[in-house]
Amino acid sequence: MRVGQGAFALRAGAVIARAGKVLLARNDSSPYGYTVGGAVELGETAEQALCREVREELGTDPVEPRLVAVQENFWRVKEELLVEVARGALVHELVFFFQVDLSDDFEADPGHVDPDAGLDASPALRERFEWVPIERLPEMTVFPTFLADLVGADPDRGVRHIVTWE
Repeated sequence: MRVGQGAFALRAGAVIARAGKVLLARNDSSPYGYTVGGAVELGETAEQALCREVREELGTDPVEPRLVAVQENFWRVKEELLVEVARGALVHELVFFFQVDLSDDFEADPGHVDPDAGLDASPALRERFEWVPIERLPEMTVFPTFLADLVGADPDRGVRHIVTWE
């Protein structure tokens, strides 16, 4: 959502891990990996948005979402994005991160592509998903940058509030 010369974004992200690996999304226009998730729509809770996004992107329902962190992320637009703000504009992003499980029969192959993501945009925006060993995260560019910390977070110890400038 545009706010003055910048933008505000409300998002939900899924931290999905199993067997020592975390599920990352990627697309050909970005040199980094990121969590499954997306924008919270008007009238939707963050958890409802998370469930919708997981269903849309992976074709399965998340099991037992557990809120583990809220990130306030500030960043400047470096390239042309889908949000209609100028290069250099400030973006304030609020992201609710949930640990989620997926059904035991779900398996994302490296070639698994979200059939709906980016269909009205360039093919470079179509997302694909892959399981990445957790120990590889420190050597990769991933967002959020603290993803490895969220994988093992104990939801019973409370929700972390994290402020970043990325």
